Amino acid sequence: VESHPCDGGYGIDLNIPLESLKKVVGDLSGCLGFDVSVNDADSPGKRETQMTWAGTTDNYLNPRYFGALNFAPDGNEKALRLALH
Repeated sequence: VESHPCDGGYGIDLNIPLESLKKVVGDLSGCLGFDVSVNDADSPGKRETQMTWAGTTDNYLNPRYFGALNFAPDGNEKALRLALH
């Protein structure tokens, strides 16, 4: 993940190595939840704010608000979303 300032905010470039992901989660035919956040900190250790792609900055407390990637061939597969702590 790389972030960069752009007109009107920040941009995020995210590359997901699918072959490595398959080794961890197995078959990629369903849905995978994940979180991408950017810390706005001009000085080390002094975060001014945090921007989150999906959900809120409290995703670490409740991951059911994570964003999702749908790997289903038709993109219409319903996903069961569980948050395990």
